[in-house]
Amino acid sequence: MSKIAVIIRNEYVAFYASLADLLSKTNHVQVLVDNPSVKKIVSRVAPDISSLVRVLPERRLDPQVTKDTTVTAVNNERRLGVRYSSFLAKDRALGRGYMSNIDGYPSFGREYWPHEQRLESLNREVDLYSKVLLGIDVLISQWPEAVPIAICEAHGIQHFHLLPIKFGDRYYWSTDSYKGSEELKNAILSAIHGARNCEELPSTSYEVDSCSSAVISQISYDLRGACLASFRIAKRDIYNLLKKRSKPNSVRTFGWIPSRFRKYRNSRFVNAKGIGLESVQNKKYIFFPLHMEPEVSLYLFSPEFINTFEALVWLSKSIPADWQIVVKEQPNGFQFRAHHFYQRLLQIGNIRLADTNTKAWDWIKHSQAAAVFTSTVGIEAVHFEKPVISFSRNQYINLLPTVFEARSFEDTLTAVSQIENLAQGAAELQISRVSLYQAQQSVSFPLENLPKMAKSSVPDEHTVYFAGKQLMTRYSKF
Repeated sequence: MSKIAVIIRNEYVAFYASLADLLSKTNHVQVLVDNPSVKKIVSRVAPDISSLVRVLPERRLDPQVTKDTTVTAVNNERRLGVRYSSFLAKDRALGRGYMSNIDGYPSFGREYWPHEQRLESLNREVDLYSKVLLGIDVLISQWPEAVPIAICEAHGIQHFHLLPIKFGDRYYWSTDSYKGSEELKNAILSAIHGARNCEELPSTSYEVDSCSSAVISQISYDLRGACLASFRIAKRDIYNLLKKRSKPNSVRTFGWIPSRFRKYRNSRFVNAKGIGLESVQNKKYIFFPLHMEPEVSLYLFSPEFINTFEALVWLSKSIPADWQIVVKEQPNGFQFRAHHFYQRLLQIGNIRLADTNTKAWDWIKHSQAAAVFTSTVGIEAVHFEKPVISFSRNQYINLLPTVFEARSFEDTLTAVSQIENLAQGAAELQISRVSLYQAQQSVSFPLENLPKMAKSSVPDEHTVYFAGKQLMTRYSKF
């Protein structure tokens, strides 16, 4: 019987509450929730575990610096083997200065805290999770959060995170800090070995990631959508003000409204300057999808390097004179980037902006390659037998023979040269496609209804049971 801690934030509350209830039948479980509202939902969905729920303290309150603040921070760094600055860089507020491509993101009160206050805030968080995870065998959370996971890895605590495998409605249990797992990596390496010894590689069919597809299908660029979204934000913020529920040191009241109109303005500019596929017929180009910033995936896959603009500069300087780079914005990215970001891109001669009405799949299929940080596009490119330049060292697709990791300008130049010499339909491209497909299928399982539970307070019992069964049968800790 294992001791399990389940962290529940503000998404998939009913799912994780029901999962904790299921695991409590055969294990000792404690549930850590983000706020009292989440606790109410957990208690309603799973009343049998209501006594096991603990509300985590508010972490946005001003921390009081002490004479021991810096010494404690240094000692914690040594104990955990992690620099505090790496924690800060993953935080939208405390690490705002690291995020150079999102000038339009709303301001947080915490982003102006002095350095010592930030250290003290982290000291409190490290102290909290060191205590609540003491004696725990397993941690389950939606994402591998920086501080809890650092403590888990320092103390040998296994951690699990249910994430989309980026193939249809299939999910898998991630077990590392980078949205991957040893099971997945081993499956890829085994599949590559098998594919190299196969006389005839099978055909495969890719299915669009249902989770991403559901989000993108709800995107609106028009002025009416901006007005409606702003009205909902104003209504919510006024309600929170009246109820005194506004979060301390967070985004100011109505602070999210300007981003909705920025999205409208920026998308209009890009569409006016952007191109369709017909503009690059018979031309060679690399497809570069921009990433939502700040985004969990970006800081998990690529904590060392997240500068999209710098990566584009490397790529621009690396491609031949008759090649171009087609840049497509992530639909929600328009709201957080300053207008001049797109203007600067257009000042680079071999970069073109893609019209918002074009589809990523079409750009991939006609490209020479894709270049990504963490995007689903990297996975899709492999399935379409296209080489990939990866600016993140932690993506599991980096194990494939036609994915070229780029940590510097020199790496980028080398990757482009290798892609130039890679013939369309080459055996290595087929090996990558088949290996990725087989690995994704072997470690994942279908959860068709899970995306519907992101904001729902009603669990789908079959989904919970199936996800829990996969967890308990695949891993010995259960």
